[in-house]
Amino acid sequence: MRANLRFKTITFLLLLLATFTFLVSFLINIFYESREIIGKQVDSHNHAMSFRLEEGLRTYLDGVEDNLLTIRSNERMIESFYRGDQANFLSTLSAWEEEFEKVRYDFIAVSFHGSNRCFLFAGYFTKLHHLSCDELIIRNGGLDSYGWNTLQIKDTLLGVYTINLDIKSSGKVIGQLAGGIKLSDNQYLLEKLSFYDQNGLRKISFQYDNQPISTVEFPSPRRDNWLTTLLAMEQDDTVVTSLGDTVLGENFKIQFYPNDDLSQDLRLQFWETMLFGCVVALLISLAIAFTLSSSVDTQLQSLILFARKAHADKRTTWRRTNISDFNAIGEEIVQIMRDLKQKEEMLERTNTELIAINEDKRRILHHLISSQEHERSRISNDLHDDMSQLLAVVHINLVTLKDQLMHEDASKETVSECLNIINLMYDKVYNRIESLRPFEMNDFGLSISIPKIPTIKQLEMQDYGVLMELEQEKPLKDEIKSNLYRITQEALTNIMKHAKGTLVTIKLKDELQGLRLIIEDDGVGLPNSLKKEATRGGFGLMSIQERADYMNATLSIGPGTDNEGVAIDVFVPAEHAYNVKNTPAK
Repeated sequence: MRANLRFKTITFLLLLLATFTFLVSFLINIFYESREIIGKQVDSHNHAMSFRLEEGLRTYLDGVEDNLLTIRSNERMIESFYRGDQANFLSTLSAWEEEFEKVRYDFIAVSFHGSNRCFLFAGYFTKLHHLSCDELIIRNGGLDSYGWNTLQIKDTLLGVYTINLDIKSSGKVIGQLAGGIKLSDNQYLLEKLSFYDQNGLRKISFQYDNQPISTVEFPSPRRDNWLTTLLAMEQDDTVVTSLGDTVLGENFKIQFYPNDDLSQDLRLQFWETMLFGCVVALLISLAIAFTLSSSVDTQLQSLILFARKAHADKRTTWRRTNISDFNAIGEEIVQIMRDLKQKEEMLERTNTELIAINEDKRRILHHLISSQEHERSRISNDLHDDMSQLLAVVHINLVTLKDQLMHEDASKETVSECLNIINLMYDKVYNRIESLRPFEMNDFGLSISIPKIPTIKQLEMQDYGVLMELEQEKPLKDEIKSNLYRITQEALTNIMKHAKGTLVTIKLKDELQGLRLIIEDDGVGLPNSLKKEATRGGFGLMSIQERADYMNATLSIGPGTDNEGVAIDVFVPAEHAYNVKNTPAK
């Protein structure tokens, strides 16, 4: 019992020491890495803030542009400007502003072609009293200027948007409309842009040609606590400048100084999270160390390791300890592993025997198919060599006899009847020869022999349409030609018996990896009982499967195009399909 307790205590202290050492090392490393991590976070935040500020400026400028486009589209106002004077212009514009929801421009000017009239309105709070209408139009590029420009007049920088004025009914261009905002000393716009980010800013300004033209500073109260004092965080004097990605050009940018509180908050949150996590991790480590320090767990780990060794080597023996229960378990594991090993060996022998049986079955199947094809070829040759020749000789003799009996009507009719019978016998013998073994297969291949399958004519007589795409040119092995011919023959017979369709498609083509044969119909499809395992259907499908196995081919039987009918897809790999010796070198 003492040894047990001493072992648990030692294990507990070691685990606790390892955990504490890891946490201390982790905190030291985090202390030196935190500046870089927080710096990246602050930089990311500052870039996002820069993008938001420029996006806000773009939105504000879009509002100014919308104001001016709205005025331009108001034909009544344009005609009033065109026919009135300065006072009329100001009163009409003032009346429109009262009706409009939001006015964003600081000034607006209207100039007309072919006259000296130029009307200007500047907001009361913009301090643009020194700005004249003619100077604005001329300095902005005259009547040919359009779009946004930045314009420097004395010590004031303006953002000016210019469009032409026309009368919609006539399409006549009568002048030019210019308006925009004051960029210099425009604290209102700066405060508006930074409205949502004021807590994160100490100072913001507009920059033009790298010179400040408008600046706003915000109060930034310090927030000190015990962790801030402990870490002694330094002042952050980061300055962020936008990219100048606005319609005012690259020379106009927004510059701001982020508030120190942002980086301090990030650091405080980071360290508070880290310290809290370390405390929690330490408490969890205490519990885990106490649990794992027990000798029972250690012995269980030893049993697991021993079980793995016993599984790898059945000669492994249990090393006895002072704990009798674990000795009993160890001996039991040894016995179980030995039994498992014996069963695994028996299973391996059984698998080997099954593989040998399957191989023997495959050889027998190959032999039967080969013998069947050989016998068909022999019968076909015998019929062709014997019966066909005899029938041909009888036919010639009867023709000669008919010519000799031209003047005896009765004999001539008898001979004619004999000739008809002989012709019928010849056709039936020839058809039987063709069904056993087509002679065109050896000389011309499947592309010639498949179209002459008798079943095709029978299908056409049943109003089937038969489409054939035979693009096979490479020399095939004899057994491949025979088996593909028989598969096609069997598939067409099944279609004629069961499909009840209107179209049959036969495709035979050479592919990069081998030879593919597809026979497809648009009939009723497979019965529900055969859809899951189509190759275990009737004798026809079983014959197709056996021949595919014989050729080492891949067989797929399933629904055809648009999920109609049946499609039989046979793919023979190139090494089994083609006669390599006779293949011409490329």
